[in-house]
Amino acid sequence: MNEEKVYRTKKSTKSSTWSSRRSKISNRRPLNRFEAEQDSEKVSTSAKKLKSSKFNNDVPVDDTFGYRILHFAALASAISACLVCRTCGKDVILSETSKRGLGFKVIISCGNCEDKYCSSSPYIKNGYEINKRITFVMRILGIGLQGMKKFCAFMDLPAPIFHSFYDSIVQTIAIATDSVRFMSMKQAAKEEKEISITKEQTDGIMVSGDGSWRKRGFSSLYEIVTLIGCHPAKVIDVIVKSKYCKSCEYWEKRTDSAEYEEWAITHAENCQSNHSGSAGKMEVDGVLEMFQRSIELHDVKYTNSIGDGDSTTFKGVTDAKPYGDIIVKKKECIPHIQKCMGTRLRNLKKSTEGLGGKGKLTGKLIDELTIYYGLSIR
Repeated sequence: MNEEKVYRTKKSTKSSTWSSRRSKISNRRPLNRFEAEQDSEKVSTSAKKLKSSKFNNDVPVDDTFGYRILHFAALASAISACLVCRTCGKDVILSETSKRGLGFKVIISCGNCEDKYCSSSPYIKNGYEINKRITFVMRILGIGLQGMKKFCAFMDLPAPIFHSFYDSIVQTIAIATDSVRFMSMKQAAKEEKEISITKEQTDGIMVSGDGSWRKRGFSSLYEIVTLIGCHPAKVIDVIVKSKYCKSCEYWEKRTDSAEYEEWAITHAENCQSNHSGSAGKMEVDGVLEMFQRSIELHDVKYTNSIGDGDSTTFKGVTDAKPYGDIIVKKKECIPHIQKCMGTRLRNLKKSTEGLGGKGKLTGKLIDELTIYYGLSIR
């Protein structure tokens, strides 16, 4: 066994090689068999899932093809001082032209021969790749065009692309990410089915559903609802519920115009609002919709559902009977039960005088009790 994994400090943090040699023996204890056999590599949960998955979609990338932020004048002057024209031998001057957002063309001229041009970024179809990349990155960070303009201004970068081109890029990104999302969920569902078969669960798979509002409270206009497979713990379906559509809000005051009638004919398919009712019902409707399309999407039934204590969602699924006579079974989430027990013990300690303190119900004891409670259920 590796010496670095022989001991653990009393604070339950792994000691490094240096600290384990310098620390006192009294402050160390032997690792138990579970700690000794676990992987000591410090990686995130997502990284472990990708590492253990047999579906490898990694694409090799050459670092030399990446982007760098450069001061153009400083770079151009330094290059011009070192280069001469291959044809006439005169000094070369670098300048820029055809600016389109963050992309532009570099003019290589000597004043004697014909000018040469090269793009500052790969040119894909009708635009520079850098403009598409910064739009994609900003959208991931939750920043729109106005935020992009501020970023470029503060960084002394050229002004970004116009709004019309920005919208077309966002639409292209949406189509591409939707395709990747669909492929990823297909692979996750396939992996879940294969693991379930090895565990002799041939009637269907086990999933866990949960929702997240855009903001806290029952006044939220949006909620994202996801279903995660039990064994690989990967997303197999996702849906966004919305009570708001900006286009509908715009045309709400123009219902008497001829333009409204023309807009209404084509808008139904593209309307962003797909939920009516309270915000609390979004998760119920979202989970139910994903259960109802499981056969069409993944050719599988979600016969077991892991609950988080919210009986409303599960009741909505069972009442709808998405699989006819096949009953969806519920399994409680043990970590959630532990959390609820810990919360109630802390509330009891807070409301009962004399219950807490040294030798009584302390925070540390509550944590230990919740862990033991979960282990006993398992």
